[in-house]
Amino acid sequence: MSEEKYFSTIEEFIKETPAKKMIAHAFKEICPNKNNRFSTCIIFALALSFAVYIGVDENTIKILTAIEGIILSAQLNIFAYLFTIYTILLAFLSDKYIKALSKVCEVDGVSSLKKRTSYYESILFLYFIGLAITGVLSLFLNCLQNDWSLTPDQGINSSITILFLLVYFFYTFRIFYELKSTIYNTIVMFRESITYKILIIAKNEKEEVMGKTGNKGKEGEFIDNNSK
Repeated sequence: MSEEKYFSTIEEFIKETPAKKMIAHAFKEICPNKNNRFSTCIIFALALSFAVYIGVDENTIKILTAIEGIILSAQLNIFAYLFTIYTILLAFLSDKYIKALSKVCEVDGVSSLKKRTSYYESILFLYFIGLAITGVLSLFLNCLQNDWSLTPDQGINSSITILFLLVYFFYTFRIFYELKSTIYNTIVMFRESITYKILIIAKNEKEEVMGKTGNKGKEGEFIDNNSK
């Protein structure tokens, strides 16, 4: 098939997209909608519980420092795995399957190949942002004394801490939960790739059988002509 039929897909990939636009697109992947309303409520309740428990405790900095170490380690490992999966996915997909995806357009006119690769790019951006926030927060916490407070009023301190931790934990738990969709999309792509390869194998075998049948027919015709 000529390259002209893939021109629109090529244009989608070579078009320079600003980082801020890619980040904005990444946040759309985790925005609450009617399809994830229940899970969003669960994540919000979980984040609120953690925020309140840590925010009102006398040893807020000590507890948060310990939790941040665990979260940072988890985010680093997950980010490394996601980057590896993204690389393997693009490296090991067959050329014919990539061609098939590039010809299929979604509802918004974007090719299926671009849509799927953009999803993994968005997840990488989300985890990079999470890593950056957690890293800065961990560095900040390690520079503070355990009895440090923002204002003399304990109520104000607790309220500010709870509000900040609510946003932080909600974002952190949300990107952790997004792994479910990432794993699902990866499985779907690998299954589709395997299915496409099997179809190619079946097609080749069918052509071989038809070729052998055709040759036998020609041989029979040749024998009949000689007999005459």
